[in-house]
Amino acid sequence: MEISIFITPLILAILGVTIRFGKASFLISGYNTSSKYEKEKYDEKALCKFVGNLLFTLAGICLFIGIAKILKFAYFSYIVIIGSILFVLVTIISVIYMNTGNRFKKQ
Repeated sequence: MEISIFITPLILAILGVTIRFGKASFLISGYNTSSKYEKEKYDEKALCKFVGNLLFTLAGICLFIGIAKILKFAYFSYIVIIGSILFVLVTIISVIYMNTGNRFKKQ
């Protein structure tokens, strides 16, 4: 039963590796549906690197929660709450960061 705790971080890490190294840019929502002309405007390598790192961060948060459960940390319920809030905040802040300032547009 304890092994199921590590499925989500493992999936996030595998996706992070495949996207980070540019092999699965088609998994990035919005980028995958863009026309070829629109995709040429973006630095695909930088975008994939950022999204891959984001997935590694989210996998780390999930992994910490799983390890806390296995080791039966005191105040585990607080760790889950803080971890969940952190997961959501990192996701929201990253989406805002990615969509503002033309950070991934080619110069």
